[in-house]
Amino acid sequence: MSKGLGELVIVALKARNLPNRAIIGKQDPVARFTFGKHSENTKADYRGGQHPLWDDQVRCLMRR
Repeated sequence: MSKGLGELVIVALKARNLPNRAIIGKQDPVARFTFGKHSENTKADYRGGQHPLWDDQVRCLMRR
């Protein structure tokens, strides 16, 4: 019998007005989600700059 509680699915769509951390060119931002001890990242939006668009799913398996 599985001890899992289920699966949490988070959809990261976009971000707006991020701080500009790149000195030259555009930044490649990612979104990080942390739930308890579990941490997952989205894929990087290559040259997404201050207004990235991910449209990416992050899946976290919930355990007891």
